Amino acid sequence: GSHQFHSAGRWIIGASFLDTNRLYALTVANIDEKWLIETASHLCCRSWSNPRWSKKRGQVIADEKITLFGLILTADKMVNFGRTSKANQLETRQIFIQHALLENEILGDYPFLRHNLKLLTHWQQTEERLRKRDLLVDDTTLHLFYDKRLPPSVYDKFTLNRFLRGKKDHRFLEMTENDILGRKPDDRELQDFPKQLTVGERTLRLQYNLSPGEEDDGVTVRIPLDDVDNFSATVFEWLVPGMLREKVTFLLKGLPKRIRKHLIPINNTVDLLLDDSIHYEGSLFHALEKGIQKRFQLHVGRGDWPIDLPAHLLMRYQLFDANGRAVIAGRELHNLKIKLNAAPSKTVKVVPKSKLNLKRWQNKIFSTWDFDGLERRTPLFTKNKEIAGYLYPTLHIESNRGGVSVTFESDRQLSMQGNIDGMLFLYQLHFKDQFKNLKKYCHTSLSGPSSFWLANLLGNRQEASAKLLHFVMKNLFKQNLEDIPDRQTFEKTIKRISQKGLYHKGREICDVVMLVLRKRKELADHISRFATLSQKSKTYNKEQFLEYDTLSEEILTSDFLRESTLEELENCPRFFNALMIRIERAYASLHKDTNKAKQLTPYLHKLQSLPDDISAMPAECREEITVYKTMLNEFRVTIFAPELRGNGQVTSKKLKKQWLQIQSVCPCRLPG
Repeated sequence: GSHQFHSAGRWIIGASFLDTNRLYALTVANIDEKWLIETASHLCCRSWSNPRWSKKRGQVIADEKITLFGLILTADKMVNFGRTSKANQLETRQIFIQHALLENEILGDYPFLRHNLKLLTHWQQTEERLRKRDLLVDDTTLHLFYDKRLPPSVYDKFTLNRFLRGKKDHRFLEMTENDILGRKPDDRELQDFPKQLTVGERTLRLQYNLSPGEEDDGVTVRIPLDDVDNFSATVFEWLVPGMLREKVTFLLKGLPKRIRKHLIPINNTVDLLLDDSIHYEGSLFHALEKGIQKRFQLHVGRGDWPIDLPAHLLMRYQLFDANGRAVIAGRELHNLKIKLNAAPSKTVKVVPKSKLNLKRWQNKIFSTWDFDGLERRTPLFTKNKEIAGYLYPTLHIESNRGGVSVTFESDRQLSMQGNIDGMLFLYQLHFKDQFKNLKKYCHTSLSGPSSFWLANLLGNRQEASAKLLHFVMKNLFKQNLEDIPDRQTFEKTIKRISQKGLYHKGREICDVVMLVLRKRKELADHISRFATLSQKSKTYNKEQFLEYDTLSEEILTSDFLRESTLEELENCPRFFNALMIRIERAYASLHKDTNKAKQLTPYLHKLQSLPDDISAMPAECREEITVYKTMLNEFRVTIFAPELRGNGQVTSKKLKKQWLQIQSVCPCRLPG
């Protein structure tokens, strides 16, 4: 008989052996374990480990270990686990059902599987929406569905295909809601977690995720990138009806004890406050503050609310481009806007398929109104039929060609500015001779010393004259400039201006601007004169006179021709006069001035709590802040020069009310 030896990683066989002081093998040869497995398979022992699903092979594979008399011939041979033995088929089948069928890890088209996965995905997403894991049955029940319907002989892709070929109708493998649901939610429960949210005229898609601790936990609203400036974060403080109660409960429980103790039982208070409030109007915090004041006569300041809310109680925003791709996401809309403004634009402009209705407007010049049939906005759709933004018709001045052209812009702000300039150009063409005279009048008006400040500010007199003329025209034709008006509105505007004449009305507006500039210079001279007097009398205070300069700049900002309205300018001379009176009285008694100024301190402090950059805030928020600043100027008149009060006297009560209005529409957390 022969003997086998294993030495230094190699197998050998000897025909005979000589045993002296040492053992010698005679007539030896190498052994290859491959032919040893074949020739001695009846003597080999086999075992399997690590059974796993292989999507590529369509079968459950395992590592096979073969030994001969305890010596390992191979340890990592990959085999079809289901075919190794009848006993292993049971385990193979369980793995196959779990991975291939329940987790869809199988290649090929199986209509029953497609149907089942669609049904399961729908109800899994519904669970995410409702933040409950009690709708679907457990995995074991789903597993049993296939286990009962497929014979024991099905344990991989090959055996499944063979079985299905023998069946004409495969619908017995299609799941129904009864097969997969432990309970079905009622319609009211589903309505509380809508798939879409309507904000004004726009409908936004909502996505839900139940993954505590993850970045996307809770509800996400998808907002088109090009349309984001039209949304205020305050409307999203309300989340969705199904999550609002939990949020309000958390907010009330987080209030200071001195307030919270009066709101017990909290559940009842939540019901009262939600019944009192008009949902999705203004800020949720403002609505709760009003409700608590009304029901409990308790004042809740904005700083009393808890700051650290669980992530799922804050709306998550996902901004997407014209192709439907997510560009940026986060929980603070204001910060996302700032980041977008700072980053270079990489959005892809997508032209809608309905090109035909836009073509007729291109490469044409309009010298008067001729826009019948022009849509005011054309929606842009992603591949998933989601509105990704709009194209807005925009006028472009073609001065060399004597008119305006129409293009289509996805940037609403760009479109609005283009239409303002374009419509003014059309009106200018209609009043050609009067406009020429008005242009000359504006240029001549800027020759006096009071206008040097403006000319220096804008670079030169010619630039200042152009900006002044634009301001005059914008205030003459102030209605419906941002959007191309309809024919009736255009003709009404022409008629209105024709009654008094463009030149005559334009002169009046130009004269208001010049009066303001003269008053501003008068104030500057006044500040300079009293600074000199104070220095002579040794009472000069640098900070005091710096404040006067600052107030002068606040009354008439450097961009007043672009940002201010005619009504705001008409108030400036009175504000300048009031400041001059204050300077005189402060010179006579600084102590009295200091005491009067204390009345302003809390309202100025509120103003300082606003972010430095409010440009990314919603338009309604910026408008309310502008109103507050104007009211502050009026309040200064009331305090320091009451004899110059306007028709509407501003009191501290009115200022407080206006601040509440800012709180109700602005997305940032402001002090009470």
